[in-house]
Amino acid sequence: GKWIDEEYQISYVAQKAGKFALHIWCITEDNAGQEQLPGSPFDLLVGEGDASASGSQIRGLEQLQEQNNISAGNEVSVQPQLRDQFGNASSASDDVLEAFLD
Repeated sequence: GKWIDEEYQISYVAQKAGKFALHIWCITEDNAGQEQLPGSPFDLLVGEGDASASGSQIRGLEQLQEQNNISAGNEVSVQPQLRDQFGNASSASDDVLEAFLD
């Protein structure tokens, strides 16, 4: 954190989605201990981030990799598990996903 004029600014990057209690403490003037700031803990609701390829997974690939070949006309099924960059479950609209057969 840092002081800006007469206020102390604290920033952080929340990485886990969910409901949390944010506790803020200060050191007592005599340095003998800590005390919570008035109103602390604060309720905090963190939502998931946008879907990210780096955090997402695809279930069902194991079966495809175990098979050496797939016959034309056979159905292939995989299940994308969309996650944000921190691994939190994420959602996306239908037009966000694309699949290609190479």
